[in-house]
Amino acid sequence: MGIPKSGPNAKRPNSDNQKRLARRTKANMSPQMLERRDLYIDGLMRGFTKYQAALYAGVPARSARKEGSNLYCEPYVQERFWALREAVEEGQLITRKELILNAKSIAFDDRAQDGARVGASVFLAKVMGYEAPTKVDATVKGGVMFVPMAASPDEWEEQSVGMQSELKRDVRT
Repeated sequence: MGIPKSGPNAKRPNSDNQKRLARRTKANMSPQMLERRDLYIDGLMRGFTKYQAALYAGVPARSARKEGSNLYCEPYVQERFWALREAVEEGQLITRKELILNAKSIAFDDRAQDGARVGASVFLAKVMGYEAPTKVDATVKGGVMFVPMAASPDEWEEQSVGMQSELKRDVRT
């Protein structure tokens, strides 16, 4: 990625382009210019990228990338966009359905990075209630032999010899 040509991180913040963009305030624009900017802001509020918002505002596709970046840097657009964004209630930001659809599009996008795809898939699994099986600890506490409590030492010895033989046979096979 190169250095941006417009906006606060521009290569030359005092360039002619930056000065021209800084003059684009509400007082200096025609109604048609304001209408295009309002459509652009509406696109941004809908979650579009700068490029998509420029297309939504009627900018031709061949210049939408550059114009989308330029529009975003204008004082009128910045003030209006941030004011509208602050005015939005939390419940209006995104619905559960939109969130799931967004995660689904990332999870199944071959162009997305693997980490993003895995993260989106994990999120979808949680939202949909799919739980991974939990590990069960099946270790047995104690020794190999079972000592009967009611048996005499001779009976226990006789029984243990048979059990040890059976255990050795099971281990070898």
